[in-house]
Amino acid sequence: MSSSSAVGIDTKSGVIVGRMAPLAARCLSKKRAARTVMISNDYPALLRARRRRDRWSAEDRQLYQRHRWRSEGFHGEAKTWHGLARAVRRGIHNMKIQAYLTAAAINLKRLAAALLVQMIRFLTGAGLFPSLNDAQSA
Repeated sequence: MSSSSAVGIDTKSGVIVGRMAPLAARCLSKKRAARTVMISNDYPALLRARRRRDRWSAEDRQLYQRHRWRSEGFHGEAKTWHGLARAVRRGIHNMKIQAYLTAAAINLKRLAAALLVQMIRFLTGAGLFPSLNDAQSA
């Protein structure tokens, strides 16, 4: 049995056959006879991305490993400090808006911090605040 919705297809299966049969006890509780699987409308794009990743060369994998720590740090900051761990509104479109606004907030914070550093360097270099210069050299 399956039903279609705006986000994908819900498929209910009560029959577990083949190599999946030994896993049935782990996948289904004793009270539940069927398992529901949601196949997203974006599933073909996900499959294409996975197949493309499987074709990566050793150089591509090394490049990704060098880049991954940086991007995951940004994502972790957005989730931990800026509320991206939970969707505020329902729907992929609203989630995209939330992600864009979160990224803009993070970028503005970084810009403000960089401008503050530049302003302090300018003011101490011009001799306007010698006390700051003394504090930095100490």
